[in-house]
Amino acid sequence: YDLMLKLLKEAGVQPDESFKNFLAIVFERKRQKYLELMVDVYEDLEVEAKGKIPVDVISAYELSDEELEQLAKFVKKHALREPVFRKKVDESLIAGVKLEFQGMSYDVSIIGRLRKIARDVFRKG
Repeated sequence: YDLMLKLLKEAGVQPDESFKNFLAIVFERKRQKYLELMVDVYEDLEVEAKGKIPVDVISAYELSDEELEQLAKFVKKHALREPVFRKKVDESLIAGVKLEFQGMSYDVSIIGRLRKIARDVFRKG
């Protein structure tokens, strides 16, 4: 907490009491691990305030503009809003993508399909 206040002061930022209280809650109670989640939530709120929808897209490789355009059409069709993508690459997907928006998850990756096949095989036993 004190280190954060010192860093802010060196950066020329003078936090108000509310922000100091926020820092105290986060750092004195060892909740730093939640900062990334807090930033994500704040960014999502900013996107939604603009009438758009935040979308997490995880792909096996860096997506091309054409692929992102196709994904944007899919999201617009289902969410009726313009998507703002938060992109991440996860090579373990092998190929394909996972989309997450509006509390829903769409997995059209190879590894996702293999997992579904495995679950179906075990269910049928």
